[in-house]
Amino acid sequence: MTISPTLPSQVFDYIAIPLDIANTNTPASKSRHYIYARPHDPKEFDSDSPRSLFVVNAPIDSTELHFRSLFSSQELGGARVERVTFGSSRPVRKPTTAGIAGRNKKRKRQNLKNEADIAELPQIWDRPIHRSGSSAVIVLVDRPSRETAWKGIRKCIKDGVALLWPYDEGMKIPSLGSKRVFHLRFPQRYTFLGN
Repeated sequence: MTISPTLPSQVFDYIAIPLDIANTNTPASKSRHYIYARPHDPKEFDSDSPRSLFVVNAPIDSTELHFRSLFSSQELGGARVERVTFGSSRPVRKPTTAGIAGRNKKRKRQNLKNEADIAELPQIWDRPIHRSGSSAVIVLVDRPSRETAWKGIRKCIKDGVALLWPYDEGMKIPSLGSKRVFHLRFPQRYTFLGN
């Protein structure tokens, strides 16, 4: 799929990489998502910096396996990823039933006698979900591998080609979702509305 010529291909020192993300229900339909990448240049130099890329606006459901599959594609020269470290601007707090009770009235908070009454809500997704706009550091196996991937990214931008974001069909990438979504129940020891 070609890229719209009106969108900028570079924002400051980041290159905008268009990704076509297939809809898991109907893989023929795709949505466009942009990630922004540049060579990793941290304030404090470390040994992985010369072979790393820094990516912003990673898809919220992305995993290391997604990035491995993306970078090993033919468009990016078959670059090999050693590891991916995801970052976020703010830490994510786990929701608890105490937070729900605290929003209503103070007297409901008094019903929680001790910490044993505070229960975590069940997990909805089958993987960690990142905040919107989160970042990732992609460490490739060596510097030539990073250069190959960077050259492939620049060529895709020049040719006006969007990369296909890996999804489950034929790519061995788990699709986002919850296998337990129909089995979710609130913890037994906490009841709502006086039940």
